[in-house]
Amino acid sequence: MEDWRDTLRVFCGNIRDDINERIGQTSDDSESLVLLHAYKEKTSTIINEICEKEEKTWNDHGTKLLKEISQLIMDVTYVKEVQLVDDDFQAESTELDIKYIIDSLTSLEKLSKSLRPEEELVLCLGSEIVECLRWRKGALLYMFCHTVYHRNPTEGLPIHLLHYLEDGVDYLVSMLKTRCEASWIDSPDDQVIKDDGDTLQLIQQGIFSDTHLLALMYCGEMCYWHTTSWGMASNHPMSIPGKAESKGESKNKADSNSPNPTKNKNKTLEPSNIDKGGCEKVSQRTKDSQDEKVDDDQRDSKSDFSKTDSESNSRLSEKHGSDKILEESSRILKLVGIGNACLKRYISVAHGPLASAGWSTDRAEDIVFQFQKLNMS
Repeated sequence: MEDWRDTLRVFCGNIRDDINERIGQTSDDSESLVLLHAYKEKTSTIINEICEKEEKTWNDHGTKLLKEISQLIMDVTYVKEVQLVDDDFQAESTELDIKYIIDSLTSLEKLSKSLRPEEELVLCLGSEIVECLRWRKGALLYMFCHTVYHRNPTEGLPIHLLHYLEDGVDYLVSMLKTRCEASWIDSPDDQVIKDDGDTLQLIQQGIFSDTHLLALMYCGEMCYWHTTSWGMASNHPMSIPGKAESKGESKNKADSNSPNPTKNKNKTLEPSNIDKGGCEKVSQRTKDSQDEKVDDDQRDSKSDFSKTDSESNSRLSEKHGSDKILEESSRILKLVGIGNACLKRYISVAHGPLASAGWSTDRAEDIVFQFQKLNMS
């Protein structure tokens, strides 16, 4: 089995190669260049530290090195993140750079799991680092989607970018669940908050910092953008696919548009019943007539099979379309539920334990009102 030191050496070597590539792409007068050279030197220091302490065990040294590497990755990716923000996410390579940042941050979780598969991620990296990794990914996607959405708010986010909103919500929800279950996200009515003082209330609600509170707001906004963007794309602003019809209405509509499977039930799909016994000496005329009948019946049979296939394909297509609408509806309803829960929690905290901190709730209350118009509250 590969020694954990070898794994860390290879991982850090890849980081150094990546930094070298970034240095080659950065202009000489850029502040980023200075930072990248500093992080390259830091990478070499960590590699030397790995090699110098071969006698150290994982418990003695491994966890410390993994946390140093985590900080290094977060620093290196932050350089690129700042460039994206400064460029207002308009560079041609924007989506590739976003993927690079998210993949780099995710690689730390994968590295940790490969080295310590039996250990929970939080125990291996520490809750603060895990939260930071997930926050960075979610916040990056929030900033990107916020920028694109507000370039043309009357049209919303393009459909092909909606997966960024879904991924961003997933990252932020996982961040909020790092230190506690945060069951209120999935079941908002299940958790009762006791009046045990401001600090305890915040802890009970999983709000350990200002960043956690921002995560609630970001989640709510991304869920809202997803719903409105989908509605705009389908020419039904703030609509939910399939929401307007009941199951019975959908079924009746599908039934009325579907080919009638019993329409051709009296048509035979089998070849004609040819007399196969008794007379071995059949006149040629009779045989020709029978052959013609067989050919005609086979053509009819083939035609009927084609009709049946066409009808089956039509029904399958309608079922697939219906299933796709239901799947999309389910996904949007889930996002609306998450967004509603996060924003209500944000409002509750801002008006309660943090009432004196000056957090604005106007935007959150407006979005919750929009969700309520969908009867999703």
